[in-house]
Amino acid sequence: MKKQFLVGADPECFVVNKKTGEVVDAIPFIPGYKDNPYWITGLGDGYAIQTDNILAEFNIPACRTREEFVSSIRSMKGVITGYLLAQDKNLGILCAATQDVDEKYLQSDQARLFGCEPDYCVYTMEENSAPGVPKGYRTAGFHIHCSIEDSFIDNVRSCKAIKFLDLFLGIPSVIIDTDPRRRGVYGKAGAMRLKVYGPEYRTPSSYMLNDEFLGYMYDQTITALDKVYEDEDSSFEDSIDWDYVRKTINDGNITEAEKIVKQFNIAMPCVESSVT
Repeated sequence: MKKQFLVGADPECFVVNKKTGEVVDAIPFIPGYKDNPYWITGLGDGYAIQTDNILAEFNIPACRTREEFVSSIRSMKGVITGYLLAQDKNLGILCAATQDVDEKYLQSDQARLFGCEPDYCVYTMEENSAPGVPKGYRTAGFHIHCSIEDSFIDNVRSCKAIKFLDLFLGIPSVIIDTDPRRRGVYGKAGAMRLKVYGPEYRTPSSYMLNDEFLGYMYDQTITALDKVYEDEDSSFEDSIDWDYVRKTINDGNITEAEKIVKQFNIAMPCVESSVT
């Protein structure tokens, strides 16, 4: 029987003044914090907003279908936009890997807080180094959470899923999202946390949060998870040069990423590839 995978997310986005084009601090406008999110009750269970560093962040519950995943994320982007517009009609959200930010918005303790909860590298099984405080810019991520309905993904399969997510999603994202700065701070290949229900994949950036990529994010996540359970003898996993995959992602090497996409016939979204 085919497994029913569940896919959730906790993406981040920038708050921007659309009149001036300036990225501003989300903290004055968005309720909730990492350790005390603001729950959105009108959509059902599992929806919340909060700030993280100077970013606006939201949570969606685990979704069973592509349509549910896309709809949930679009709804929460709308919720955050509504909060912003209620306070300043010039404010909106921006989904991008990095943005330059005026230092006047980076002086608070929260704006200078990074790496409060560590993540790990699936290739070394070691904790990723806590990032330094980037000067003059901030980064935003699109973290994917995976589980199985009425069950959980064990840690062995979770680690395998992270590697397959690098192949089926991390590699294409190098071609789609060509902003190199975030990988110097966050989002290197194999970035993960192992949760009680399954893996959290932390490599993609918020550029993939743009509407045209949402269905693709879900599809590629399901492709990776399906492959984990199809590859019980690990013959597919063992056939891949993971050092090559890892280096291609970390270097943001588009030429090599295109070779890998062709080699493994990896699906790409039917949209133009450009960075906001």
